Amino acid sequence: MVNFEILTPAKTTMGTSPWWDDAEQRLYWSDALGGLIYRTTPDGRELNLWKPADTAGVSSMVLRQQGGAIMASLSESTKRTGIRLFDFETNEVTTIDELEAGSPLLFNDSTTDSKGRLITGHSTRPFWEGASRSLRGQVHPPAKLYRIDADQKLQLIDEGYGITNGPGVSPDGKRLYVSDSWANVVYAYDLDPETGSVSNRSEFASFVAREDRGTNGLGDPDGIIVDSEGGVWITICRAGELRRYSPEGQLERTVALPILSVTNATFGGPNMDIMFVTSLMEAGIQGVAAPGDGQVGGCLLAVHGLGVSGVPKVRYQG
Repeated sequence: MVNFEILTPAKTTMGTSPWWDDAEQRLYWSDALGGLIYRTTPDGRELNLWKPADTAGVSSMVLRQQGGAIMASLSESTKRTGIRLFDFETNEVTTIDELEAGSPLLFNDSTTDSKGRLITGHSTRPFWEGASRSLRGQVHPPAKLYRIDADQKLQLIDEGYGITNGPGVSPDGKRLYVSDSWANVVYAYDLDPETGSVSNRSEFASFVAREDRGTNGLGDPDGIIVDSEGGVWITICRAGELRRYSPEGQLERTVALPILSVTNATFGGPNMDIMFVTSLMEAGIQGVAAPGDGQVGGCLLAVHGLGVSGVPKVRYQG
């Protein structure tokens, strides 16, 4: 039987990037608009937080093999979005790459492949507005998808996205899944585990039709996590759903959640069988129209009893 638990009292404006670290047996997540990184135990009894120096928002965070983290973040002083390294001990932030001030793009969700390469992409800020959906098919979306190897250099994977989210990698390391939350489509790629190159982009799941967007017709595909059997779990933001798809793209299961505006998810816990789900608040986010979640909006949710488990993620090797 599936049951839910609000894990900690911490609340985020736009919670995202849940990362279970198997070595530490701790869960990390971040606030894309609040500039904080959180860490807790699987039972929620321990809670730590960090405010990286000169950081207004942390859109994603991945632990590094060498210690610390690599994150997609927004500078508080320059208002420039970039990829940066964070030292948990000193609170220092080192910029690897950043976009020009005033860019409509923000670096967004990230994950690693089976060899520890980072995969990340952009979100297009003007496309947060619901009215921008009317431009689909009329404009070329500017967001791009990147791979960052151990040398910390960005390699372009693909382009033509509105808002990249996810991403998720299959247990064998041979498939990459990426949400475009603006186009309301999840794409799949063939992924070469040895080189990190991708090919054969295809539409994996569509959420364009109102009937595919949850019972309230408001849902957008957001975070992605793949279980040990290859099942692809997608969080449906604003519809409060977790959906499991087969590797072939067939919808197999829908789990209704007690929070509508869920953002991202990951497996964790001692047996890798707890799904941790982040969420956002409905207030204070310009351009984001979210249904009311009341006091639970922005909370971290633990989902028990799904009957499947995940695979530990690989730390970034750079």
